Amino acid sequence: MKNPIKMLWSKKWLRRVLYLILVAIALFFIFGRAKEPVYEMLTVSRGTVVETVSATGQVRSKSFASLRFKTPGVIAQMPVNVGDLVSSNQLLAALDTSELSKKVIQAEADLAVADVALENSRQDLRDASTKNEQTLAVLYDGAPSIFSEILNSSQQAQASFATFYAADGRLLSQIANAILDSQLVIDANNAKSAADLAIRALLKEIENLTASANAQQIQATIEIISDPLAKIQQAISTLVNAVSSVQTGTISASTLDAYKDILSSARTNINSAVSKANTLASNLRDAKVKNSLAIHAAEATERAAAANLEKQKASVAVAKQNQSDAYLRAPFAGTISVKSKQVGEQVTSADQVLYILGEGGLEISANIPEVDIAKIKIGDSAKVKFDAYGKERVFEAVVAEMDPAETIVDGIATYRIKLKLVTADPGIRSGMTAELSVITAQHDDVLKVSQRAIKVSGGESNVRILSGQTVTEQNIKTGLRGSDGSIEVTEGLTDGTAVIVGEK
Repeated sequence: MKNPIKMLWSKKWLRRVLYLILVAIALFFIFGRAKEPVYEMLTVSRGTVVETVSATGQVRSKSFASLRFKTPGVIAQMPVNVGDLVSSNQLLAALDTSELSKKVIQAEADLAVADVALENSRQDLRDASTKNEQTLAVLYDGAPSIFSEILNSSQQAQASFATFYAADGRLLSQIANAILDSQLVIDANNAKSAADLAIRALLKEIENLTASANAQQIQATIEIISDPLAKIQQAISTLVNAVSSVQTGTISASTLDAYKDILSSARTNINSAVSKANTLASNLRDAKVKNSLAIHAAEATERAAAANLEKQKASVAVAKQNQSDAYLRAPFAGTISVKSKQVGEQVTSADQVLYILGEGGLEISANIPEVDIAKIKIGDSAKVKFDAYGKERVFEAVVAEMDPAETIVDGIATYRIKLKLVTADPGIRSGMTAELSVITAQHDDVLKVSQRAIKVSGGESNVRILSGQTVTEQNIKTGLRGSDGSIEVTEGLTDGTAVIVGEK
């Protein structure tokens, strides 16, 4: 009888299945069993947490100046060299001033001409004023005589006018009876009383005017007499109209012609008086206008001369300033560190000629981004390293100044700070590069932990703590963040507690 196991084993497919089962079992034991996790741990400890702001700065002299001429020219003198110690206001360089001196002389000559022109214009103004006063004085001096002529002509006109009226002031009856239009008679009667009042007013005004009357009194008289003269003139015109209406045959032709001759004489006299008054007023007005124009013209000439004088004064000042600017002097005591030009060279106002370092010592200047500037304050300590000394040598410094306004560097707003070295070193030179770490905050003897151990979720900070094989989360509160990666723990942990940083 055949062995059934051998018979089964002889089956090739069955052997393959068994091999696969054995391999699967082996793989399970090798890879299928779960490994225990291995954690990277750190211990909470007490120590110092320091917050810093890092920046790159440059050493500069506290007082320094790049010296340039303000005016172009050729250097004629340069009595200093690099390394020379100079005192404040010492002559360092000078341009050839021959042309500049000529310009000063020319400007001063132009100023003298302008000064004379101004004085001449002022004299012309005074002369014009005197001439104007004389012209008006002649008119005003002759006014009383003209007023007498006006009064005389008016009285002659009034006398001729009065011959047509009876003692009671009414129009002569032989004339009145010869006029058919009664209204003309009424108007003629009224004209007599108006003329009498006017001649009395005229007489009073002119007789009260003395030969020494001033301009204001004469001007007032001209204005006052115009009204009575007009009334006398109107009265005579009214009488002329009345007499002109006398019917032919009622009065003899010879008598009527005599009346008309008398009225013509009266009209001539009053018109002469009015013309003299108007001419005097017109002459005074014209003289005042001409005088005003002459004064204005003289004043305009004086203003132009005065402006030209000021212009020439400015030209002299500019010429002298250019001459003064041809001399380059030390703004303060110091050392010449750069000499860029030599005697005989042409320079412009853009060319640096010398560079001077003051005696006030050195400082470190650095630009701090706006995101960090609020952390820094005057008096903060700083650690400084210089490329020239290597990374191992560290210098102490203190923030001494902070700019209130921003400085744009590569399109970014920064704020410049200046630091003073606590201990000077003769090997430190202006222009050296410095690596700064400004200590903005420091908490000593506090609990601290690596920032890597902290997880932030929902606005809360947590760390993981391992108890045996169990991991638990512990809520904590943090304080100052150190620039070395540590962070202050204010609540939630104790000294010596081990926390999970990560898994290996």
